[in-house]
Amino acid sequence: MSEVVCTWRRPQKDLDATAHEAASIFEALQQVHPTFHEWFHKGYSRAEANRIFDTSVDALRAEVEKGQIGSPKLGCSIVAWSPAKPTRSMRLKLNTAPEWITCNTVDLRLQSALPDGPLPFEEDVCLQLLENLIDTIRPDRAIWTCRAWNSSLSSPVLEKSAGWLTYVSHPFDTEQLPQSATHRPLGDGTIIVAAEAPELVTVEDLEVIRTATAPA
Repeated sequence: MSEVVCTWRRPQKDLDATAHEAASIFEALQQVHPTFHEWFHKGYSRAEANRIFDTSVDALRAEVEKGQIGSPKLGCSIVAWSPAKPTRSMRLKLNTAPEWITCNTVDLRLQSALPDGPLPFEEDVCLQLLENLIDTIRPDRAIWTCRAWNSSLSSPVLEKSAGWLTYVSHPFDTEQLPQSATHRPLGDGTIIVAAEAPELVTVEDLEVIRTATAPA
């Protein structure tokens, strides 16, 4: 399973701005690959789960208004899925106050054979997917990881984690990166590729990247 995660902390927005932010995230994915054009509700019954998930701003405004535990002041959680190949699910946690323990999150899970098997798309498509999300959200951190990698790190907190691809918005000492890694500027920060191919990524190198990119 591939997991694409973006995390960030910002002042809370109004409901309209949050709905537009959610819509822009779905649009960013749709620009990368046609499989992202159709989503379904994540329901507790087949009838609920088979309902098309509307990604328009108006429909997402209704989702935002539901809020966490019925209160929009607590932010919102939006969940969608699709059986289309690759099977996927996505959870958006938006409009979280910056002082809270949790942060804003995009958590996209794609069926794949990582860490040892192929990616869900061609490598250039995967890179474009992450770059589109970064360009849209301007997150503090974004990673392309999998459960096996993340659970093996000394700190599996996604807000401080690393993966095959790791983006951080803050400056850091690139000399501390492992020799296998490459990096380049992207948007407001830096994107790091841990190895030439995902199957060459080691937990040891991810630990070095995680430590090197830790906020000061």
